[in-house]
This record gives sequence, C-alpha cells and structure tokens, in this order.
Amino acid sequence: MIQPPRKPDRIPRLVGVRPGEGLSAAKANRTVDAVNRLVQGTRPPRQIPPVPRPKAKKAIRLRFQSMGPDHLECLDDRDNTVLVAKPWLLRRTPFDGQTRDDVSYVYSADDRRVATVGIAPDEETEIQEIIQRFVLDDEVWADEPETTGVEVDGVPVKLLMQSQGRAFAKVPE
Repeated sequence: MIQPPRKPDRIPRLVGVRPGEGLSAAKANRTVDAVNRLVQGTRPPRQIPPVPRPKAKKAIRLRFQSMGPDHLECLDDRDNTVLVAKPWLLRRTPFDGQTRDDVSYVYSADDRRVATVGIAPDEETEIQEIIQRFVLDDEVWADEPETTGVEVDGVPVKLLMQSQGRAFAKVPE
C-alpha cells in the first residue's frame, strides 16, 4: 500500500506576511529562511572544496625559426631566440634506432623517419613526417613545466611546446 506523503511536524509561521500587504526585503528574507528550514533535511552533504593547485604559468606565443632533434628554435615578441622542447612523441632522441610497441624507428631528419613493423621478409615499412609541417614564422605556443628533460649544449630547455595537433603520419606514396 502506498503511503501518503508525511506532513512535517511543524510548519514555521511566516510572521508578518499578510495577504494584500507589500512585501519588504526583511519579510522576503524571513520567508526564504522559513523555506530553507523546511528543506534542511533534504540537502545532500556538502562537498569539501578541492585543494587548490599551483597556478600554471601563462602560455607564451612564439614564432618558429628552425628545428633540432628534440627542440625548436623560436623568436619571442622582442625577436630574442628561445629554445622550446618538442612534445615527447615528436622528439628524435628517445626513438631513433629504437623499437616501441614492435615498431622500429630510424630517423633521416628531425621531422622524418622510417617506421618498420615485423621481421624480414614479411616486414612492412612506411615513411612518416610530422604533420602539420613547421613553416618559418609559424605560431608556436609553449609553457614552462617543472622540467622538460631536454638539454641543448648542456643547458636545460625551460619551455615545452604545446602539441597543437602535430604528430607523425605516413607520407603518401
């Protein structure tokens, strides 16, 4: 048998509110407080606010000039040369001459490689290039993580390129 909804034991009186009278801010607040008291038992538990994370440093807009094995050389808005680490999967050093997930990589340039799957005579190879290609003065966005893992002439590269949709892809035959 379905039970009718239970009426609250006590309905708070809305003191000072009469039909036909104007409603002042104080009377409206009393009404809101009374309604809030009615629904207090139905409120879900409050969430604990998240622990604040350290603020990320602002992304920097640069202009592409040239490419190294694991980094890009760019110009900032004052035409100073700035080194920017490539995203991990676009770097040459970790993968050149290595096998990853049964695919062997041999690089012929910093943005071009041969990927080989399988063992001769049944192996398959394809030539891959980074797409979208980097063109002189392309806009590159970078930010400053704790570390990039890239050094150029013994100096750590402090900026990391945001990948912006670039990846290695098969070159059409």
